[in-house]
Amino acid sequence: GVEVGRAQAAPAFTLPVTLIEVYENLADLDPRPDPPVFPNGRGFATNINVSDSNTAQNNPIFDVRNTNTQLFAVQPDVDAQGTLTFTLRKDECGQATVTVQIRDN
Repeated sequence: GVEVGRAQAAPAFTLPVTLIEVYENLADLDPRPDPPVFPNGRGFATNINVSDSNTAQNNPIFDVRNTNTQLFAVQPDVDAQGTLTFTLRKDECGQATVTVQIRDN
């Protein structure tokens, strides 16, 4: 026989802010608007959901790409808890558009 089940909802997340300005020699991210929403990258992605109530919990995987890889010594990444990390290359300045997508394992 064939069993047809309900499809799982698409993975989703929320970004509290969509513009991050980082100033040279600052230890913390400086998200706008004030007050800072996610110092040190914590809470960059919130309301992370990769499964519905009828399936076992899946682990979120964030696919992160950017338009200016030369700007970073360590490329931007988002972990399963929604923390954004990156390291800027010394004495570099510029802009990058960072694209974040989520999928489950």
